[in-house]
Amino acid sequence: MKHYIWNVLNEDLVLKQNVHTFMELISYDSVWVRMKRSRQSYHDQTIEIITGQAMGGHIRLRKDRMFHFLQKMMGTLPIDQLRFGLGSGSIDCKLSPVLLLDFHEMQDHWSVFEKAQGMHIMIATRTKTRQETALLFSGLLEKSNNNPNLLCHPIE
Repeated sequence: MKHYIWNVLNEDLVLKQNVHTFMELISYDSVWVRMKRSRQSYHDQTIEIITGQAMGGHIRLRKDRMFHFLQKMMGTLPIDQLRFGLGSGSIDCKLSPVLLLDFHEMQDHWSVFEKAQGMHIMIATRTKTRQETALLFSGLLEKSNNNPNLLCHPIE
């Protein structure tokens, strides 16, 4: 599926932008997933002190893992309940941890996410303007879920 999305997006963007070289082609760079937590338990604080890393801070996905996550997100989650923000170089999405129950992989590990108040997903792109980001995002939406009720707002 990754190669299908990548090839179709490249074909669409080459036709829409009249791109002459591969280096001019806009694309996805990475996906950042951050969890918002209310309070840390004593156990989480102890592990954070010992390892020096925050528990459940953020995850960065690139390449195959990024496309797999985007495919699951666009195919599994109810797109009409999500709010996307389009910026010049990123696409932001905030969602409730309850929506993660739609991922069958998360149901077995729900104890990790039950303290989270929400999640912030940022899709970093190699774009320079908001119009290029909207063009890239529209290509992904066309291929995954054709939904006219999608809520998009510009990022200030």
